[in-house]
Amino acid sequence: MRADPMVDRTPPTIPAAPRRRYPVRPSRVDVRTAIERCVGRHRPVAGDRVVVFVPDGLQVNADPDAFDEVMCALLSNALKFAPPRSPIHVTAISDESQVVITVRDAGPGLSPEQRSRVLGRSNGHRGERGLEKVCRYVELHGGRVWVERAPEGGAAFSFTFPRAQQQSRPRPVRAASA
Repeated sequence: MRADPMVDRTPPTIPAAPRRRYPVRPSRVDVRTAIERCVGRHRPVAGDRVVVFVPDGLQVNADPDAFDEVMCALLSNALKFAPPRSPIHVTAISDESQVVITVRDAGPGLSPEQRSRVLGRSNGHRGERGLEKVCRYVELHGGRVWVERAPEGGAAFSFTFPRAQQQSRPRPVRAASA
């Protein structure tokens, strides 16, 4: 008995996409400077909507291009979904080992299912291409990415990068008095 060529009885297999390699060359990156550079690139669309709260002198150990890609992708995403004149807040806080950077907008926000899907934690697939790259770059630096509902509505995308260790300066030694 011959099989009908119009009926395929085997489920199609889709070859896995090759895993991209994203080279990273970590160095000290000044967080405020890098964020302000990204905000400057988005100024024609953003105007003065982006409000940055980042302490001076805060540094991460990251590939400068990767940090820029992550920051600009999340800022672009916020600008895309936030209402036209609503502010977008970018904040950074740190502890001794990591820096947490958050991009918060007042857009429509995401349901729990959407939050899971957009970062690729559902069905083993990554979300949108830009966010796939965000996740990959952050993971390559030993960090993580997550999204929450912002307190005033909208979405708050956060990511971590390792904090650059402060270079120790030699302390002056006082001579013992006789």
